[in-house]
Amino acid sequence: MIRKRTILAQLPWLLGMANSASASSRGLRSHALRTSIDAQAARVAVTEGNPPETVPIRYNPGSARPTVGEGSNIVVADFARLSGAFLNKAIFGVATGELNRAPPWEYQDLVNRTIQPAFAGLGLRFVRINGITTIPQIFGASGTEAPNWRPLNNLIAGFKTCFPLARFCFVTTNHDTFDYTNRSVRTVVASDIAQIARYLAAGGIRVDYWEVVNEPDHSAANTPAVVTALESEVRSALHAVDRSYVVGGCCTSWPQQNYARASAAAGAQFISWHTYVESPGATKISDEKLYAQGIAAFDAPVKMQAAAKAAAPGNYLTFLTEYAINMFSSDTPGDNDPRQQTYKGAIYSALIMISEAYGGLAGAGIWRLENDDGTYGVFQTGTWNLNPQGALIKALNQYMGGSVTAVSVSSKRTKKLLVMNAVTSADFGLIIINYDTTTTWTGAVALKGRASSANITRFNLDEATPHGSTSSMLPIMLNSITVPPAGLTILSGPR
Repeated sequence: MIRKRTILAQLPWLLGMANSASASSRGLRSHALRTSIDAQAARVAVTEGNPPETVPIRYNPGSARPTVGEGSNIVVADFARLSGAFLNKAIFGVATGELNRAPPWEYQDLVNRTIQPAFAGLGLRFVRINGITTIPQIFGASGTEAPNWRPLNNLIAGFKTCFPLARFCFVTTNHDTFDYTNRSVRTVVASDIAQIARYLAAGGIRVDYWEVVNEPDHSAANTPAVVTALESEVRSALHAVDRSYVVGGCCTSWPQQNYARASAAAGAQFISWHTYVESPGATKISDEKLYAQGIAAFDAPVKMQAAAKAAAPGNYLTFLTEYAINMFSSDTPGDNDPRQQTYKGAIYSALIMISEAYGGLAGAGIWRLENDDGTYGVFQTGTWNLNPQGALIKALNQYMGGSVTAVSVSSKRTKKLLVMNAVTSADFGLIIINYDTTTTWTGAVALKGRASSANITRFNLDEATPHGSTSSMLPIMLNSITVPPAGLTILSGPR
């Protein structure tokens, strides 16, 4: 994350465009993802406490469009009708830097016994580390010096304690760290990354998803051809270490389809990008426009998946590996959007995650874990107490995930809702996001086909309860559910 381009996507159904087609049912194209989609589905048992290797991130074909209504006073979740989409808990992940607030950038937070419980308590299934100083710190500015492995030792020592359930996505170099137009430099970088993989593996840390270079599109010299040449060299070097490594592209600062096409054609095994809706110094957009951006994010995985498939047919895992409202600029006090530390930031994040899950996203990481940079992240600045976004991420990891069912909304009103229901063999999680900024939604919820009559856990997050509140309710209480303006409710329980 350096600087961001504003994304002004529009919902295709609001423009009268044809609905995006569901992703194809063909198998994953890469030999590194050897397990078929059906076999992966058979392995998925989203049960709390499973070791992460038994809960792989599953390909999400998405659905025609989100279940979004211009208001309704009844929500019907049909447990027997699956939409085809799959909600991975990896959607509710975090992206972060080298986890220290000052140089040296050596992941000191991961071995801090005060901080470790705060990280572990989030229940994260996906962690993306933007380790853009890693190669220079280990191999020097040229990338060719004898390795100094100290920068990775804290990561090895603390990662599993802090993130016992998480899949690990790692990027080790930045768009401007080296001259990637130089073939010999690309070879050096690929060799360095392969050595990093060996060192981490020897320490018991497996990187599940390798991003090659962070936001390459920020440097004009990094054309799609240059970036894919680097990706190809790195992929070959990593596969020489372990053929099962999953190495992707294109990690652009916004969803650039030309980079996605080039990366897929060169053999990318997943596609990733970032999203920030406000640029540094830009006028802050209204709450209404902010939430509209969250809904419109459905387009990003649809279009990036389509771009990749056009270049090389297959089913690509898609990842939003950084997102927030706006970028951080430490030399411009007040430049951050303060909503990122309030309930409004949490509602925006919920809209991003759920709408992009409908679009086919497999995983995402909100920026970031460090608590030192003004308004970012999941912790209150200067503390290890969860802010509203952190409370939301924790609740989603606890209550949501599984096969997405059909959901209907009816009886038009002025309210705006985004709704998703996901089920496993054992339980369900239904989220209702009211992104109307002025009007409370009051209505009924029908859980059609639910077999259990057990009580339901309800989690609310809104202006009155910005850090969330949890309660138990009888099923009969579903006849009257209230969700305040810019608020959300999660209902969860045995299926």
